[in-house]
Amino acid sequence: MTSVVVANVGSRVGASIRVARRQAGWTIADLADRVGVSRATMSKIEAGDTSVAFGSVIAAATFTRVDVAEIINLGPGDLQKADQVLDALDQALPDRVRRSVPSNAF
Repeated sequence: MTSVVVANVGSRVGASIRVARRQAGWTIADLADRVGVSRATMSKIEAGDTSVAFGSVIAAATFTRVDVAEIINLGPGDLQKADQVLDALDQALPDRVRRSVPSNAF
């Protein structure tokens, strides 16, 4: 279930970034340069590849003014969906990253 949630969110965010990039008249290389990633990584972001670093996805969304919260569509009282997304994102993190976050950080 969690991998389906992550893939769905990744696809929607990536598609929104692609649309916004095209509306801005930018190439993949243009946006990749702004974000500080390779063209291959930017292509993965737009394709919804969930192996890309979350920070890179957020940077691309920021440069294209894509509202990730709106795409995820977490309204008030939608805690179950929020928990599913957070669990899915946690599972997608590499072990080395997961271990580096103190257990009392949240």
